[in-house]
Amino acid sequence: MASAIMPALRKRERLPRAFLAIIEDFLSDAAFKDADILDIGPGHWDFLDIARSKGARRTVGIDFDPAVCKLGEMRGHEVVNADLRSGWPLPGDRFDGIFCRASINAYWFSEDGLKEFLDALAAAAGPKGWIWVVPWNNPPPTRSPETIAGL
Repeated sequence: MASAIMPALRKRERLPRAFLAIIEDFLSDAAFKDADILDIGPGHWDFLDIARSKGARRTVGIDFDPAVCKLGEMRGHEVVNADLRSGWPLPGDRFDGIFCRASINAYWFSEDGLKEFLDALAAAAGPKGWIWVVPWNNPPPTRSPETIAGL
């Protein structure tokens, strides 16, 4: 991870404690039993490691950073190297759970692009699937307050 694009990912001080708290507060161990789980922006892959330990059948991560993708491969997860700003990389694929903690940003997309992304995300959840997403919505310096207010 020393070559990770995001500086925070180069530090291993992050512990899986935060993910365990999310599971305890919002999900349950049953959410993972025999489930297909997708993590958008898996970082150190801790969430998917936990999902697998709780019985997930399939664990998939999407990231654009080659270092993050390599770590996922080394940890035995399915890896999709993709930039979500270029479109949804898994059309037709369905998951029992979709997780994303601060790895997507609404400001990456145009208004139509955001709707397309959210529609694709919703379509990727199976009929009884769950989605837990916390976006990272810092506007880029190129967006003026007027543009942001109009979104």
